[in-house]
Order: sequence, then structure tokens, then C-alpha cells
Amino acid sequence: MARGYDVRGGNSAGGLVALAAVVVLWVASSFLLKTLFTVYRKPLLVTYCSVSSCTLYLLPRLVRCGWSRRRRWSRWHGSVVDDTELTPLLSKESEGDDKICGGDGQDGMSVRDTARLAAVFCLLWVGANVATNAALAYTTVSAQTILSSTASFFTLLFGAIARVESVTGRKLVGIAVSFTGVVIVVAWGHASPAVQELSLGQVPVSSTLIGNVLALTGAVIYGVYSTLFKRAATHRSQSTVDVQLFVGFVGLCTLLLLWPLLIVAHYAGWETLELPSRSTVALPVVVLGIAANCTLTIVSDLCWAHAVYRTQPLTVTLGLSGTIPLAMLVEYLVGGTQTVTRAYGLGALLVVCSFLLTATVTETPKTEASTPTPTPP
Repeated sequence: MARGYDVRGGNSAGGLVALAAVVVLWVASSFLLKTLFTVYRKPLLVTYCSVSSCTLYLLPRLVRCGWSRRRRWSRWHGSVVDDTELTPLLSKESEGDDKICGGDGQDGMSVRDTARLAAVFCLLWVGANVATNAALAYTTVSAQTILSSTASFFTLLFGAIARVESVTGRKLVGIAVSFTGVVIVVAWGHASPAVQELSLGQVPVSSTLIGNVLALTGAVIYGVYSTLFKRAATHRSQSTVDVQLFVGFVGLCTLLLLWPLLIVAHYAGWETLELPSRSTVALPVVVLGIAANCTLTIVSDLCWAHAVYRTQPLTVTLGLSGTIPLAMLVEYLVGGTQTVTRAYGLGALLVVCSFLLTATVTETPKTEASTPTPTPP
């Protein structure tokens, strides 16, 4: 598998395959979290654990770095050649070590720059995931996925501002078709679930409303960070980025920098740090649920980054609207709580058509990266 990819949209077929994987994995994760939150409602803790688990993507790089330096040290101590012959060899190997262990690579974004980029993005990444995951504690998977699909509007808006998306007629039509499909599904696609009343201070608020607001908030943040990721990756004539390394550093930065959020949330009364109650569920069940979600997150986040990097942010965002029909179908098959109507079928079809409209757009706006560098095989 290639370590870097051309930011100008090369290998878009691979990006669409990665996008399809994200759709399936996100729906699976949503249903898993929906079940987990019925007995252990800790969206911030679960999100922190899930995103931090992406640190595992750094292990291959650490192994390669350690092996490279050990080999260089062994050759230096075991060499019988004089200094004039050894110096060019060590200089050449040092350049290779720099590319692997954090120096400035000549064929793409360096390890240090990738780490800095991840440090900037980890808060947005976690924020979007927390909002989206928390929505599942108050509303259905279908409602959450439907409202999350509104990220297409924010992606186009922010993308146009950042000049990583060109506002074309086909894209506008695609968004209009997607929005129409979403409205049809929301208004007439299925029967509304029972509404639970919660209290915010002295004001009673529908739990569904809270979930919908959280899902919409996640969509806004998603539009911001997916656009900024594409923008930052093409900055200063960088044409390739190690997506696996980027996701790994996002996990590491989350693990090391964002744990205070758990303490703040605990003392602010937003989310109490505690083990699950023995009267409701066994601890191993919660641990297994979190571990399973971590696994889904590790794979889906990497696939998402590949999809955004190989295609366009708007294409990925509209493509993720495919979670709507899949989520509603699974919800109907599993619980029988949704009534599939003709309106639902029409709305789902419109969402799919909007994705096809934008997925076939091959043009790419001009960025500051004017000189591409070759992508390694």
C-alpha cells in the first residue's frame, strides 16, 4: 500500500472504495454505541478511548525507525573502511533515517509537519465525534445519520471559502437533490419515535431535540475539519502526506493532550467518571463494547482520511449520506421500529443520486501546491 497520495485527486476509485467502507463501519459503530449508551452513557469517555486507539498506527513507523537506526549503528561500528569512504555512506543512510524518523522528506510532508498538523486537528476531530456519538444517546440512529448528512452544506461553504472546493452547477444540484432527499426521509420516510422529555434547568426539552442539535453540531465541525485537512495537506507545495501516520498522530495527540477534558467534564457535571453499575451491566460487557468500537474507529478513520485525500471533501460528505438508507434498513430489520414507505424509498434514491452527481466531478480547484511531486508506489 502506498504511503502517500497525490493531493490533487489521483486514484479516486480507491477513494470511493474507502468511502464505501466508511459507510458500513460508521453504521455498525452507531448501532454498537446506541446499545452501549443504554447501559453506560459516556460519549466523551468512549470517544476519547476510540480516537486514542488510533495511536496503534504509529507502531509500524516506530519499528521501521528503530530498525533503520540499529542497522546504521551496526554498520558504523562494524565497518573497516576509512573515514573518507564511510562519510558518504553514513550521509546517505542519514537522509533515509530522516525520512523515516522525523526529518524533512523531499517527496512529501515530513513526519514533524504531519505531527503538527495532527496536533491542530485532534480537538476538531474529537469534537465532531463526541457530538455525533452523544446524539445517539438521545435519538435514533436513522435521525442521527440523516442530520449528519447536512455536513454537505457546510463542506461546500467552508470549502469554497478555503478554495479547496469549486462551486459548480453540478455540485449545487447535487446538494439540492441531497437536501430534498433528506427532507423527504425526515418528514415522511418513517414513523416518529416516542418522545422522551428531559429537563435543561427549568425548561423541559425533548430528548430527540437534544440529539438532533448534537448531530447537527457534529455535521458543522465535520465540514470544518474535513475542509481544513484538505487545505493544510496541500499547503506550502506539499503534494503527498502519509495518511496512516496522520491518523496515528491524531490518536497520540488525543491520548496525551485531551485527557483533561474528562476531568473538566466530570467536575462540571457533564459526564461523571465512574465504572458501570453492577446492578445494570457487568464491567466486561462495557469493556468489550468500547474495545469493539475502538476497532471500528481505527479502521474507519483511516478509510475516511484516504477517501478525503484521494477525492474531494464534498464528494466524501455526500457519499456518507449513504448511511441513511443503510441505517434505516438495519434499524427496521433489527427492531422493526421503522416503517419503510414509498417516501423513504424516494428520499434514499435522491440521496444516492446526489452522491453520483458529485462523485463524477473530476475537476479540482487550483491550490497553492503548484508543483506536484511523484507519488511512491
